[in-house]
Amino acid sequence: MYLYNLNFLLLVFLSICLVCIFILIFYIRKYYFRQIYNIVDLLSSINYSLDIDKILPQIMDKIMIILNPKKASLMLIDDKGVLKIKIARNISNYIIRGLELKPDKGVAGKAISLGKPILVKDISKSEHYYKIFKEDIKPLKKESLISIPIKFLDKNLGVLNLHFKTRSKFPKTKIEEIMLKIISQQLAGVINNCYIYLEAVSDKMTKFYNHHYIIKRLQEEIYYAQKYSLHLSLIMFDIDYFKNINDRYGHQAGDTVIMTVADITRENVRLTDILGRYGGEEFCIILPNTTLQEASNVAERLRKKIEENKIYTLNETIKVTCSFGVTEFNYKESMDEFLYRTDKLLYTAKNLGRNTVCL
Repeated sequence: MYLYNLNFLLLVFLSICLVCIFILIFYIRKYYFRQIYNIVDLLSSINYSLDIDKILPQIMDKIMIILNPKKASLMLIDDKGVLKIKIARNISNYIIRGLELKPDKGVAGKAISLGKPILVKDISKSEHYYKIFKEDIKPLKKESLISIPIKFLDKNLGVLNLHFKTRSKFPKTKIEEIMLKIISQQLAGVINNCYIYLEAVSDKMTKFYNHHYIIKRLQEEIYYAQKYSLHLSLIMFDIDYFKNINDRYGHQAGDTVIMTVADITRENVRLTDILGRYGGEEFCIILPNTTLQEASNVAERLRKKIEENKIYTLNETIKVTCSFGVTEFNYKESMDEFLYRTDKLLYTAKNLGRNTVCL
């Protein structure tokens, strides 16, 4: 009788455990499927745009909400086949400015070459991670890193890098791997569509926005600055004595000069700055949420970088300088007045001897 009661109690106990396990599995599955639903829901709530500079910040903000990484960055492959950070969260501009990585180097490069996510449990012990940074810049704390390749059909577009605390152990489950795959596929589709659109609104030589589109973007940034009481600055600059360069060295050399100045500009501005080819050898930079002094610092850094650079043509080495006009938007003025004021300062810089910044 005693043995019978013991067996009965054991059976009841095992039954209760089994029910608890099923309930636990049900709620775990329900939690993770809800997470996947949240991903789809959040990503679909984005104000869709074909402008890559508008859509990527929204997507990155959603990724930060969904996955809660410490840091995140999206690296895209440029025309030269080099990985560069297009947008980042919680990573300073100082660290990422000018950072280039060949697709066969580092953790991100390994993710592209293998075509699958790469997990580094502790980047402080990874030589691959350190190689992509300058020697004096190293992470202060231990972090895990997962690099997810972004691929549309057979075309490699870039890599999404997510940093977590080492104890977070992300991704822990198959469901979390599915979450990453959904985000990767969403990103790939968005970026591919943006590239198609970008081709239509960009200058073919420099890949900066063309005149028509940069004016449209300036109108939009003025609207946001007025609506939310934000700072907005504008830099206009052009290449000094450009006609003389064409006359002396030929138009092919002139094209090389324009592309080199564009490359230097791209490497020495913030990710949030908007670059345009205003016309001929004249360029402009829209700087959202930027004061006049901050914009002046950007212009002066550019002026020095361009002046120090040597441009090599078939037969000669060319030294080039640029003149800059810098203004901050006044809420009482129109866009045309804003442009006129900046352009006038550019010509003042030329009249003062060129290779200078005028505010």
